[in-house]
Amino acid sequence: MSDTLFDSLRSEKSADIVFDRLAEALRVEHRYHELFELRLMQSRHRLSLPLGEAPPLDDLREPVRTETEEAYMDACREVGQHLLAEGEFRQAWAYLRPIGEKQPVAEELARAKPTDDSLEELVEIALHEGVAPDLGFDLVLRRYGTCNAITLFESVMPTLAIGYQRSAAERLVRHLHTEVLENVLAHIEQREKKKPGQATLAELIEKRVWLFDDENYHIDISHLASIVRFARLLEEAPSSEDASPLWLAVDLAEYGRRLAPALQMAGEEPFVDLYPSHALFFSALLGERVDEALDYFAEQARKIDPQNENTAAEGTAMKGAAAEGTAAIETYLILLARLGRFREALEAWALRVPPEMRLSAYAPTRLWLAQQMGHFDRYLEICRQRGDLLGYAAGLIEAAKRKP
Repeated sequence: MSDTLFDSLRSEKSADIVFDRLAEALRVEHRYHELFELRLMQSRHRLSLPLGEAPPLDDLREPVRTETEEAYMDACREVGQHLLAEGEFRQAWAYLRPIGEKQPVAEELARAKPTDDSLEELVEIALHEGVAPDLGFDLVLRRYGTCNAITLFESVMPTLAIGYQRSAAERLVRHLHTEVLENVLAHIEQREKKKPGQATLAELIEKRVWLFDDENYHIDISHLASIVRFARLLEEAPSSEDASPLWLAVDLAEYGRRLAPALQMAGEEPFVDLYPSHALFFSALLGERVDEALDYFAEQARKIDPQNENTAAEGTAMKGAAAEGTAAIETYLILLARLGRFREALEAWALRVPPEMRLSAYAPTRLWLAQQMGHFDRYLEICRQRGDLLGYAAGLIEAAKRKP
């Protein structure tokens, strides 16, 4: 800063004018970290606290304590917004994180044009910091490829809300389906010397067994197995111009089941037959083969002793590693719930889930099932039988809310 500014500040008699002029100078020179400290100093002056360093918040009395906290948040917001406007995303988030303002950061990240230098920073903030997980996952998938996206899905996505996991699973399914379809079409055109008509992947391969001769395949088989597992998170979406992600998942499973036996990767209970069992599960969610699917997954849940489980959550089944008992019953409960068979799911819960068994966040809870049913008598009975006082109290309160 110029000597003129120093002299100008010295000539001022009002502290407020000193603060305002210095703040403007710091903004002009983009010295935002100093601007932050200046704003804190300004608040201490206003509250008659020592200018050099404020006492610990625990030592302050109200209303000074609250006003000090508010001044800190205002300073974070001001400086964070300045840094955000200049594309300094990591530094901006360091100020905006304490006040929980994700939305402006997410909006700026969406407008940013990733470069080789900025990509890592964008992914870190969007995905690992949870500011815009969908955007972060898209960046990884587009710029780093399927393999890296799968690794990220298994390591990072389970720590985020299920909605974000489902969104990432849909992106992977669409991405892989496009790749497989393009490769199969190219193979057919090469062999038949003409482009095949429009058809699903399953239709294209149904009468062309030669596509899989000599253990041939059209996509990395480990990618296929992983993404088919991830697709269990999908739910049927409202109709739109895009193909249903569940329908695409069925298509991928149908492709996988036609691979040579040596290329068939083993699954975990209740999806040991990896591709046929997943095709059945997805088809049921689309309203097809429903009774067959319910019979199959009910049998899987019955034949495994739930007392012999090792407390691993069904959620890990996305990665193909769930404990016996837990995965089977969770899958059956999830299927019943997604099909709207809430009463059956509640009865299965009572029959197959021992009091000491803890299911993962992916499985429907007893209370949620009762809420979907709209009545709580059976739920309350189960709580009494299990000595679940907290669950019983929650049911009573929920039931009271629904009375006219």
